[in-house]
Amino acid sequence: MIGFSEKEHHGLKRAVIYARVSTKTQLRDGHGLESQELTCRHYAEFKGYEVADVFKDDITGSGTKRPAMQEMLAFMRKRKRSECFVVIIDDISRLARDFRAHLNLREAIEKVGGVLESPKMFFGDDPVSQYSEGIQALNAEFYRKQNRQQVISRMHARTLNGYYLFGPPFGYRFEKVVGHGKMIVPDEPMASIVKEALEGFATGRFHTAAEVRRFLEKFPAFTDGKKNGLGTDVAFNLLRRPLYAGLITVAKWNLFLHPGKHEPLISVETYQRIQDRLDGRSYARPQVNLHVDFPMRGIVNCASCDRPMTAGWSKGRSAKYPYYLCQTKGCERHRKSIRREKVEGDFRSLLHRLTPAPALLALVRQMLQDLWAQRQARAGAVALDAQREALAMARKSDGLLERLVNTDDPVLIKTYETQVKALETKRRALLESAKKPAENRKTFDGVYRTACAFLSNPCAIWDRDDFELRKTLLKMVFPAGVSYSKTEGYRTAGIAAPLRLLERIGGAFEGVVEPGGIEPPTSCMP
Repeated sequence: MIGFSEKEHHGLKRAVIYARVSTKTQLRDGHGLESQELTCRHYAEFKGYEVADVFKDDITGSGTKRPAMQEMLAFMRKRKRSECFVVIIDDISRLARDFRAHLNLREAIEKVGGVLESPKMFFGDDPVSQYSEGIQALNAEFYRKQNRQQVISRMHARTLNGYYLFGPPFGYRFEKVVGHGKMIVPDEPMASIVKEALEGFATGRFHTAAEVRRFLEKFPAFTDGKKNGLGTDVAFNLLRRPLYAGLITVAKWNLFLHPGKHEPLISVETYQRIQDRLDGRSYARPQVNLHVDFPMRGIVNCASCDRPMTAGWSKGRSAKYPYYLCQTKGCERHRKSIRREKVEGDFRSLLHRLTPAPALLALVRQMLQDLWAQRQARAGAVALDAQREALAMARKSDGLLERLVNTDDPVLIKTYETQVKALETKRRALLESAKKPAENRKTFDGVYRTACAFLSNPCAIWDRDDFELRKTLLKMVFPAGVSYSKTEGYRTAGIAAPLRLLERIGGAFEGVVEPGGIEPPTSCMP
């Protein structure tokens, strides 16, 4: 069954110890690395062996690619010609808990001149010893698989009870809670940032997943020092996660939208709005040049069918002319175009009539002061979070440097150097980001002047003919889109609440439809 050549133990005076655990529980219940080492040292003393080194792994026993195991083999390989080593393990399951992995590691140890020994069993090449070793190796694999099945069953049952057990997503961390055990809880300041991103997409503040990604990349906790920022799918996956709405989905267990007991960051209604927006984007993405030429595209809807208008250039006898038009079949305005200057001109007139009263500006100032205080507090929390992560990186780097000093294997040296370099890069990026809130801190008066400039004269921003500024302005005025009629103009129901305040305090719009049942002015107040 196991065909290993016989090794003469005669003259073997040096030994190495290999210890392994796969879970933190084993460290606590007496089967930890220290207890294994102590047992092996007692055995080496009894046999008269001199322990040359100790190698410890904290990894599963089902595989063979283990850092400490590779270090041990490299250590023995360099000394194979000058001396042989006894490899002492506490128990056969410490070598491996997979039959194939056991055979591969036995062969690897033999190739570098090692002889495997244990205080709990004899490793020989006679038929009885080989049979006993094979049975025990198979038993170790059987118990590993059985334990795994039991763990999965317990996890399944706990998940059915409403507890999420997998890796926590952005904005959550695991914590012991009285009466619940270990469960996910909001992790500030990341939780507030994720909540703002999700609600921003649901309300139309962010129109695409790419905009959500750019928003998240402003915070170092999300980028983690990555030069290229977040991956393209990170924001999309974040928007799709029902966990943020308090719902648990585990597809491999056929568990979908199961109520969880953790604290949600958003409501189920908000989550559904996000999914509706994502699922409604099945049409082809418009060309970039059309976006630049038609900034209202994607914002303005047909007043007859309330579907988004498209836009394009119509070829005349001697030139091309820009138009907005409805392409919805069955609509009474189907393919009836409206000149671009009409659609955008009416919008400019709407902006021109937004004249604020002094009382409104005083109210806005108070609102911005409250928002300013919240943002400053968040900036401080983000900076503190970055400092803590940088400190953790420094500790991990020190540990790798210590291992680097104690090894002379070229492969390991290169591996450690690469890891240390990567950690140092991340640490510096975190420290730099932690300084930014203090370096870039602006006065409230400066921020208020910017906001006041918009509220006092939004038309001036539109007239600057800057595409990005115009799109930003459109999002602020019409966060959820707006219906437009060629004869009646824009509907005030689509205008953002602060701008509706401008209308009511500064004077009613002329030529703007006021639909019935609109809320009283006080309902616009935050």
